[in-house]
Amino acid sequence: MKEKIVLSELQAKQQAKNGIECKHCGCCDLRVYHTDSSRRSMVVRYRKCRHCGATCTTVERVIGK
Repeated sequence: MKEKIVLSELQAKQQAKNGIECKHCGCCDLRVYHTDSSRRSMVVRYRKCRHCGATCTTVERVIGK
């Protein structure tokens, strides 16, 4: 059975509005360049802005049944 991955409340609100934005330039084109899922209940994604090259990290919770 697949586990469901959800965004944090802040990420979900921001994504519903206009997607995840770069803090530096406001661009919405962030690409995942590395994913760390070694923790059982968390997925960490490292993202990079395609416009200015700034990086950010998002943490997602895994919800199992």
